[in-house]
Amino acid sequence: MVASLKNTLQNLLSLLVNGEYSEVYRLDVEKRLSAEEIAESIELWDGKLTMVPEAVLANAEVYETDFENEYYVDVDLWFDNEVSDLTLSCLIHKQEGEAQFSIQNIHVL
Repeated sequence: MVASLKNTLQNLLSLLVNGEYSEVYRLDVEKRLSAEEIAESIELWDGKLTMVPEAVLANAEVYETDFENEYYVDVDLWFDNEVSDLTLSCLIHKQEGEAQFSIQNIHVL
């Protein structure tokens, strides 16, 4: 995974792990899910959201889209340091400088 994509994904996951849902919403480019919807999707799951291991993150599923510098990413979320069935699906827009994200869904895949 390209470094800027990985950094953006790590930052997003860190915010989610720390429960900073309002900040996630503020930074989200498309704002498809409200801060409350993001929180509900995560907090209804059993356990505490924990950071995805580095090796797993490096192998996250990344797909090119029809738009230049835009990538669709699926990454399994981890609760209590174990992989869950809950998946974060997001778009990462690679801009000059820092990449931006847009959460598309938090769902069971």
